[in-house]
Amino acid sequence: MKAASIYVRNSHFYIVPLASIIVGVYVGVEPVVVIADTVSDETLGQNILDTVALPVPKVPKPESSAEWTQYGKPLLKAAKVRSWKAFMDGSQLINIEQDVDGMIELLPTVNNGKSFSHRPKNIQVLSSDCTPAELGKAVRHLFQEIIDAARVQIPLGRTFKKNR
Repeated sequence: MKAASIYVRNSHFYIVPLASIIVGVYVGVEPVVVIADTVSDETLGQNILDTVALPVPKVPKPESSAEWTQYGKPLLKAAKVRSWKAFMDGSQLINIEQDVDGMIELLPTVNNGKSFSHRPKNIQVLSSDCTPAELGKAVRHLFQEIIDAARVQIPLGRTFKKNR
C-alpha cells in the first residue's frame, strides 16, 4: 500500500508522502510538494499520483514525543509556520491510499483543532484507471464537502440539521 496526505491551507495544497512505521500507522516524509490551489485538476491529480508513486524509505517507530515531532518538521517548514497548532488553524486533510491493484481511496478528515479525525462514512474509491484530472477533481470536490461541513458545525461535534 502506498499513501500520502493532502492538506489544503491558505490557498495551497501540501502533498506529503507517507511511510508506514507499523501496520496502520503512517508518518509524513519528504519531499513535501506545495502547489497553489488554483492549479488545474489535472495538475493537482498528477502531483498526487507522482507523490504516491515515490519510493518511501523505511522509518523507525518514534520512541519519544520529540521523535514524533521531527516527522512533522518538513511540512511545517513548507507551510512557513513554527508549530503544528499554527498549521492546524484553517487547514483540512484528505489521506489517500493506493493498493497494489492501483485502486485509490480518498479518506476525508475533520480538523478538531489539535489533530484530524477520519470520517469513514465519506470515503471515496476511484478505479485504478482514473485519470489525473479525475483524481484532482475528486480531491477538490471532497475538500469542498469537508469545508462546507465545517461551516455548520457547533461545539462538541454536533451539527445543525438543515430545515427542509
